[in-house]
Amino acid sequence: MRLPHTGAVPRAAAEGRHLWPQPPDETTKARKVKPLSILVTRDIKKCKAVAEKLVDFIAKKEKTKKDIAREKVLVVTSSAEHEDNIPILREVDDKTNPVEWICSVSMLSEG
Repeated sequence: MRLPHTGAVPRAAAEGRHLWPQPPDETTKARKVKPLSILVTRDIKKCKAVAEKLVDFIAKKEKTKKDIAREKVLVVTSSAEHEDNIPILREVDDKTNPVEWICSVSMLSEG
């Protein structure tokens, strides 16, 4: 790997080390902290659209069904259709909970 602005090779790469943390594999211990990402949108309509695009992306990237990908995305808004998702927020850090992404709006009372 070469740096784009200088063409130089970073010392870590030259020494054979990774520049960024690598995902755990069979030889490394599992992470103690579950990674979780939060996406904040301006309104409920945009939140639903972003969540659906994210589900499509996950399904394609992980080569899985949309239903499985949808379990990884939690939509939290003030809309009645997402009301049941709010209590799930308490459990997203649990390693057995499949949620990895939370899509929300900047103000939960936002329409």
